Amino acid sequence: MLYSYQVNIAGPGHVLRDIPCQDSCAVWCDDAGSIVIAAVADGLGSERYSQVGSRVAAETFVSWCRAHLAACEGEQALEAMMREAYYACYDAVAARAAETGESVTEFDSTLCAAIFNGDALFWGQSGDSGLVACLNDGTYVPVTTMQRDEQGRVFPLCFDDHWEFGHLEGVATCLLATDGVLEGMLAPPVVERFAGISLDREKCHLFLHPQEGDAEHVDELQQQAEAFLARYPRGLIDDDKTLVVICDDAEFPARQPDAYYAAPDWDEIRRKRHEAVMAAYAAEDAERAEREAEADVEGEQAEGAADAPGPPSTAVDAATTSARATTSSTALDDLAETADAVADAMGDAVREAMPAWKRAVQAAAQAGRAAGDGCREMARSLHNSWRRGRDG
Repeated sequence: MLYSYQVNIAGPGHVLRDIPCQDSCAVWCDDAGSIVIAAVADGLGSERYSQVGSRVAAETFVSWCRAHLAACEGEQALEAMMREAYYACYDAVAARAAETGESVTEFDSTLCAAIFNGDALFWGQSGDSGLVACLNDGTYVPVTTMQRDEQGRVFPLCFDDHWEFGHLEGVATCLLATDGVLEGMLAPPVVERFAGISLDREKCHLFLHPQEGDAEHVDELQQQAEAFLARYPRGLIDDDKTLVVICDDAEFPARQPDAYYAAPDWDEIRRKRHEAVMAAYAAEDAERAEREAEADVEGEQAEGAADAPGPPSTAVDAATTSARATTSSTALDDLAETADAVADAMGDAVREAMPAWKRAVQAAAQAGRAAGDGCREMARSLHNSWRRGRDG
């Protein structure tokens, strides 16, 4: 018989700033305990009513699938139904926005959803929430991928061209989580980058390997999970924390060797991360030294040209103007490259930063790119101005 429990609490950053929890979740299990429908949604922090949008999206998915599930026969029909449910969710969010007279973008939210029967897991994904499954053999797999652009900005529910749907067989247990729990605890980006594994299996084991008799103490499980997440270090999860766990008290996953569920080697991860940072600094210093050497050569050439017999005054003025235009343009181009480098570094930081920092870093990165574009435009204008003066 299937059972579930869930946690949905505001992150410490939101609590300190008196911001409501923008995550939502919804779960339904039939009376026989043979199927569970679940959804988690994460309202975008930049939108004023995203907590409303996330709640409407999650609740609509569950209610819509409950109403249409019985008519589905076969895998393709079920996946098609889930896609229709996603459209129904967005329509419901748009309708709520229309009721308030606000733009629907103010209600933007992610949506990750699942229909699970104890073996087959059907899923849908929009945004950067996610789903992790424990297979019958006791191994853990990330089912979904985060949908973000190159700058780390999420694609919320309104981007239907990014929706993904699928199904996975041989699943024993599963969980859905918003990005705070997913990146901050279950699948930290540094673990995949520096340890070569996609999940922190020690943390996954806390939720995905149930014990016999757990189904009789669901309330206690939920309280324990909530207390655990509430105490989780703010430095690791500052965002809202939402988690839905689905288990089966009739079938339990097998176990891999204990080493499989061991904690990642954090000392080794820190060492490799430090080496990567130092290598990046070294590359930056080398690039700066190369630019300075080139500038010195150009300066020596300019001094040699100044000592040579000069052309007529008009030619000298034109050459001086050209040199100044070139020097100014080069400086502007260098400034543009620096702005782009800063923006790229911030883009990398976005992918590994804690959720509470992401939008601030994204805004700074966008400002850096805008500065770079402005410098290039100034350089082009300077070149064109010089050419017009020369040709005139």
